[in-house]
Amino acid sequence: MERINPAFMYAMTRPLHITDIPGYFLSHPDNCFWVAEAEMDGQPKVTGMVGVEGKNDPQSEGKKYGELYRMIVSSTCRRSGIGLRLAKTAEDFCKERCFSKNRLAVTSPQKAGMAFYIRLGFKLALVHTQFESPKWMIWLTRATILVMEKNI
Repeated sequence: MERINPAFMYAMTRPLHITDIPGYFLSHPDNCFWVAEAEMDGQPKVTGMVGVEGKNDPQSEGKKYGELYRMIVSSTCRRSGIGLRLAKTAEDFCKERCFSKNRLAVTSPQKAGMAFYIRLGFKLALVHTQFESPKWMIWLTRATILVMEKNI
């Protein structure tokens, strides 16, 4: 029996910001969304994306941080620098807004993603299993959520 991809299940249980990018990411000055494109076979193709949501940091008075969402690079374009450029663009956006840190969540089976974020300077901040999904789904996927942060 094929296992359900925990990363997919986690992504599908997150708020669906992706269904309304202009309304959610582009209508607030502390949120943004970027899409990377490349020409392939004479056609423009989406090769990656990332979104940032500015959030108030409950652990500090008045400071904000950037929550990274939907950091995705096409499997055919990985290790080409697209992810690095998207991450740098998101980080620069957060620095311009004087955010104190960047934060993201990744599921435990995403080993390559975790290694990528560690290379970017992210550190593990929290591990949990609080999916926004039914408990049977957590058991089925056997995944944990790793929350990573990077001070900027």
